[in-house]
Amino acid sequence: MTVTPALLTLSIDLELGLDQQGKGFENRLETATRELLRILENFRIGATWSVADPAISAATGSILRSKLDHEIAVLGEISWAGPGAGRQRFARELDRRISSAQSRGIPVTTLTLRNTEIGGNLDLLVQSGIRVLRRGRIPTLTVAVPPKELSYQGLLETPLSIQIPTTKRWDWTSGCRKAQQLVEDAIRQTGHLHAVIDGASLVTRLERSLQSISKLLAFCVTRQDEQQLHIMSMREYGDRFLAATPAIRSHSILRPAA
Repeated sequence: MTVTPALLTLSIDLELGLDQQGKGFENRLETATRELLRILENFRIGATWSVADPAISAATGSILRSKLDHEIAVLGEISWAGPGAGRQRFARELDRRISSAQSRGIPVTTLTLRNTEIGGNLDLLVQSGIRVLRRGRIPTLTVAVPPKELSYQGLLETPLSIQIPTTKRWDWTSGCRKAQQLVEDAIRQTGHLHAVIDGASLVTRLERSLQSISKLLAFCVTRQDEQQLHIMSMREYGDRFLAATPAIRSHSILRPAA
């Protein structure tokens, strides 16, 4: 009997918090990026890497040089992607980031949000060529079942199931156990789990954090080798889901940015 594996999509946010700017955390974030690339290379896992501006991010070059099928996404912040920014600014900032990336040969089809929600601007994502959106807030640890996820005019919205770490004071030992339990829950439900590694929190306890992430990914790869789990980037997930699910076209969501 063929068993359908659960899905684990993985994204990594590579931007510091405002309170970390100019305090030496930039070097630690570079180290974290290099070590995460090494860990993912060891496990042969492709992931989605979220940066504020892919065309000028210091991490873009090393990610693109990887032999793995990594994805680079735009990370939306509350200042321009939040509901209070307005449709015109949101459209302008998103288009600038995507256009600059594309001019350098970097395809961008995913938007991830951090500490904000997008409001009513889904139509602007469609117009900009975004195909996958990651929610920016996580109310509870949860596993999503794929049939509950909807595509709008070719746009897939996926929930953020767990952030690693959840806070800067997160206990990595107990936290990773909870993450492993969520993976097991997803396998039992044949569900979809999305995990994001938060660079801003990662750099505060770098060495221990990387060790715990490596252990967690080793656990996930074991489940993948047992064909109970499939690990992928958000782009790969979008390609698979949108190819199998017709977009909902009962009414158009497109309207001007103004």
